[in-house]
Amino acid sequence: MKEKMCFAVPCLFGLESFVKEGDTVKAKIISIDQSGKISLSMKQLQEDKRPPRKERPQRKYVFSGRPENVDWGNKSTELSFEEMMSKFKTRSEEKISDLKRNVDGKRGRIDLRIPTLEDYLRICKKYDKYCILEFKGYFSVENMEKVVEIVKAEYTLDKMIFISFSFENLLNLRKVCPESHCQFLTGEFKDEIIDMLKEHKMGIDIWSNALDEEWKVKKLLDEGIEVNVWTVDNKELAEKLISWGVQYVTSNILE
Repeated sequence: MKEKMCFAVPCLFGLESFVKEGDTVKAKIISIDQSGKISLSMKQLQEDKRPPRKERPQRKYVFSGRPENVDWGNKSTELSFEEMMSKFKTRSEEKISDLKRNVDGKRGRIDLRIPTLEDYLRICKKYDKYCILEFKGYFSVENMEKVVEIVKAEYTLDKMIFISFSFENLLNLRKVCPESHCQFLTGEFKDEIIDMLKEHKMGIDIWSNALDEEWKVKKLLDEGIEVNVWTVDNKELAEKLISWGVQYVTSNILE
């Protein structure tokens, strides 16, 4: 096959800046026309000798725990930590602007703003509360290192619970901080998820619609899996889940 042939030939192409006439070099045959003229390339031969690119290792856990019948918007692409924070800030400012215009009558609320991660950690520290921090989109190991650095500077890992719909995010966090307290966000109750959580010693933060029977809670607890349930804004449902033994209930209602 001519595209794989290469051999030593005298250089007669006038490329004095690279080689001298009469030098013997190696080149790759690019084409042979009808008259028998051979086209050669030294550059392509060198490119062929480059080592192949390393393939990215296959991800063991590629699924998201988000229920399919909920509209979650567009999936995030991989961003740097700074880009993610900038994007979050922009979206937050847009939301807070809407909030300022629509509360407290015509005057509006000029004192409202979305807290930064540092603000949130300082508030939790002041009132001695646990922090629940959700990773949205993809967080690389490098980004996780920066998050952990901020947490250690402002508060303590002992009072942090990290959650994400992406199991890969939680695995990346564990690479940086093996002792981190993690809960996998999911909208499904599946045996493979239970097995995955047991293997990595993580809790579950599950959609209330998926945890609709007491035996499911019992199964999770029997397997040693910590249970958090979202989002429970109904008092009767919250009381029922608590009676079943769940350790955490996520709610928009504080009463």
